[in-house]
Amino acid sequence: ALPQARLTIPLSTQIFHPYLIPKEIFLRFGLEEEQVKSYNFYDVFIWLHDFKVDKEFVEDFYRKNQLDKSKPLILIREEEFKSSYVKKKYPLLYEGLNRLHKVFDANYVIIPRYDSEPLKEKFPFATVIDEKIHVQHLMAVADLFIGGGGTMNAESCFFGTPTISTRSFISHYDKALIEAGLMEHVRTIDELIYKAKKLVGKRFNDKANEFFGKMKEDIEKLAEEILSV
Repeated sequence: ALPQARLTIPLSTQIFHPYLIPKEIFLRFGLEEEQVKSYNFYDVFIWLHDFKVDKEFVEDFYRKNQLDKSKPLILIREEEFKSSYVKKKYPLLYEGLNRLHKVFDANYVIIPRYDSEPLKEKFPFATVIDEKIHVQHLMAVADLFIGGGGTMNAESCFFGTPTISTRSFISHYDKALIEAGLMEHVRTIDELIYKAKKLVGKRFNDKANEFFGKMKEDIEKLAEEILSV
């Protein structure tokens, strides 16, 4: 359990959580069952359920960054290595990306966690986004998403885009996405390259619709419950 959870959960009056996380996780911290309430959706569903791809935005991005439309689009997202729940900056994604580039010709686009300049120096063959943009438009049309985080991996899965997790651990959310056939997790560079070449260009729209389609959001009801605590 994270230090933050140990410090905050025992002091909580109510806990609201996605159904993907077992209630038992919270009960371990001394809460009573009536204090723990689940809601029937994964958080990314809230802001993506009515999302529409802006094709003009995608076209402008390709044109601005001189990307080749005939090549696959591979998006990359770093792990949040400065966070308290990641022990260090793991080399898997960075070394794997350099090797993948040598064996697979594609448009590589990196979505930085922090500074973009070090990534531009390390990966001169890639387009490194250095301004705030709605990357979801790119995720929805990408041929592959390789991510070390949680939220963007889930967003990619929502769009049915083949997704590979290079995260240094597997969360309950990751486990659910993997079991649904929407994401794969890798631990080695060889595994990353093999699965990237295997998955690029595939779509998992049916699986995404099956997984996310059963979710229902009632924000007003949830807000009322939260405000009534």
